[in-house]
Amino acid sequence: EGVEPARVERLWSTFPDASFLRHRPGQIAWQTRAILARSDADAPVVAVDAASARGGSEVFVHTRDRDGLFAAITATLDREGVSVAEARILSSQGMAFDTFVVLDAETQSPLDAARSAELCAELASALGDATMSARLVRRSLPRRLRHFRRAPRVEFTNMRDETQLALVCGDQPGLLAQVAQTLRDAHVRVHDARIATFGERAEDFFVISDESDRPLSDAAQQQLRAALEERFGIDDPAPAEAAVSAST
Repeated sequence: EGVEPARVERLWSTFPDASFLRHRPGQIAWQTRAILARSDADAPVVAVDAASARGGSEVFVHTRDRDGLFAAITATLDREGVSVAEARILSSQGMAFDTFVVLDAETQSPLDAARSAELCAELASALGDATMSARLVRRSLPRRLRHFRRAPRVEFTNMRDETQLALVCGDQPGLLAQVAQTLRDAHVRVHDARIATFGERAEDFFVISDESDRPLSDAAQQQLRAALEERFGIDDPAPAEAAVSAST
């Protein structure tokens, strides 16, 4: 495509190793084109592929990583009326390489070209704002989901340098934005995330740390568990289910 190979290689040397394991070659090429196309090296990169091969519209965000970034992105997506079906949160050398597969929240269809351009502009504006607002939209639970509410299952797995969080709960509008804000309120950093929705059930896995990049202490884990259960709990919880498998 007329791009000097050496320039591409220099850029790829800054990518997280996991990018080349988790993304298809076409995705890597798309992300590379988006980053190389920016005129200002310090400006955030936001690209939206309206018709992704992954079944929805794909959003790619590349910007300097900072506390509250994940919450700001997911809150903006929610305010723009899109739901997140999948997410991959990666970082390398102080930069975020985040991808989201999104759908129109009402129609559950991929975004059209106009909506994609609007979403791209809103995300770029939000990321360029030093305050990075994570204001959440209040929404009531749709009637079709009320019958599938379940008590959330929260599990932590201690890793060498980080903590893995597994959350299984009933899906609801703005779920990921609410989870992200709960993590932000608990002063937790998100280093990786894998988001999946199966019908009315959401299964989310996060690699997290405290703001000093250390694994969460037992006390911090219990506080975060209580916050998640309070936000996503129900008045009449269902019987406890089998433990969540946190295997990769």
